[in-house]
Amino acid sequence: MANVLSHAGLLALALAAGTALAADTPATGPAPSAAFGKVDSNRNGTISLEELIAAGMDDLAFRAMDINGDGGVSAEEYAQRRATEQEEAKQSMPSAPPPVRKQDK
Repeated sequence: MANVLSHAGLLALALAAGTALAADTPATGPAPSAAFGKVDSNRNGTISLEELIAAGMDDLAFRAMDINGDGGVSAEEYAQRRATEQEEAKQSMPSAPPPVRKQDK
């Protein structure tokens, strides 16, 4: 359940940061640094709980991102958590069914 909440939280963070940034990439959305910068409203290099709440997230998402538990989310923690969530999403996606082949007659 925590993975679902943190994944949803990261998605909300990315959406709150905006998806029309110049740093966007088609496969992943905004670059982590661009999304992080949009939420770090005071530009101190750390996302506080208050900044995250202002971006529409909750304390559960904050705790999932605050990997070292110091009360703030650094750009490195944000990027690490986002990479982890993307990898988990890839692993949880069902694989494509095998191709249908014509039977030899």
